[in-house]
Amino acid sequence: MVLQLQAEVAQLKSRMPAAVASTAQPVEPGAQGQPAPAAQSTVASEAREKILDFLRDTTFNVGVDTYYAYNFNAR
Repeated sequence: MVLQLQAEVAQLKSRMPAAVASTAQPVEPGAQGQPAPAAQSTVASEAREKILDFLRDTTFNVGVDTYYAYNFNAR
């Protein structure tokens, strides 16, 4: 049984580089010298992370104060 499992693992390992290479796509830079899409998403992720770090210890508090009056002397 162990030999059979080792054979299956070897077979899967031999397939893995071919499967990874067939799904990988090269990233081309954007038009007019703009950063590549992957670079844009990295910049956006870093910006989101900075905002979230800033807001991490921020709290939002709400208070409600009401008042009701009635004049019993009115006819």
